[in-house]
Amino acid sequence: MASKVLVVRSLALCLVAAVSVAPSCHRGVAVPASGQAQTAPGQRLPDVPDYSGGPQEAGPGYLRRSYTHASETTTVTLARFPMTAAQYQEWLRASADFPQADLGIEPSQGNGFYQCASEDPSRCNLLVQLRCGIHLELRGPTVARRRDADALAQGLAIPSLVRACDGQEP
Repeated sequence: MASKVLVVRSLALCLVAAVSVAPSCHRGVAVPASGQAQTAPGQRLPDVPDYSGGPQEAGPGYLRRSYTHASETTTVTLARFPMTAAQYQEWLRASADFPQADLGIEPSQGNGFYQCASEDPSRCNLLVQLRCGIHLELRGPTVARRRDADALAQGLAIPSLVRACDGQEP
């Protein structure tokens, strides 16, 4: 279990490095040729019912938007993060020991898992990797409420994201 946690943390750290202008990450995660994750021109994070969406932030290779419901804020980050078939299989293996998210898609299309707080399993960040190369992270200021991560994931219409990127090379 500890080694799987390290691999997942390595995957997450590689994504962070990729979207924050690091030239490469050699922990088994592909970085696009430009050295940065990319987003599609004009892509945006949608409004989600029952959540107050903040302004969208676009940075080098990512989109980010905070959503608030009641007094809880969850930040959603979207980046284009292609993986080879072998890297995606490693993502699946590394995430297997974590609680899995129901994204409404087939495992061959994408995977999401929760990183839950050990002291409170109702607080979980959600990490999603779609096979077509889209990566999403839903995080709270420390750890998000799991129900907020689930509601936002549903509001982001992940099956629509998969359909939109079908036919694109990962």
